[in-house]
Amino acid sequence: MRHHILLLNKERHQRPLKSRASAANQKVQVGGNLLTMAKTYFPDTAAAAIDERKTIENFKKLMKDEVVELRNETQTADLLNTVLGVAQQAGVVPGRGGQ
Repeated sequence: MRHHILLLNKERHQRPLKSRASAANQKVQVGGNLLTMAKTYFPDTAAAAIDERKTIENFKKLMKDEVVELRNETQTADLLNTVLGVAQQAGVVPGRGGQ
């Protein structure tokens, strides 16, 4: 019984800071690899399935980034629509404007 109590006490302790940083770095590497693979092998599905803004936010959080500033969601959507609209009109990407 004493051995069991010691194990419970060990589980309560948080991971050391270095270990948490290593775990976060590993998550960033795995996530980055998966993102690259998905966009390479399944570009259409990845474009439809992956929430890129949320993914960027997740990377920023894991990396504890305080440097890169993201536009708000409305600004991001407006800029994407503008860029996509211009590209469609130019016939660079499929859409109503260029066809």
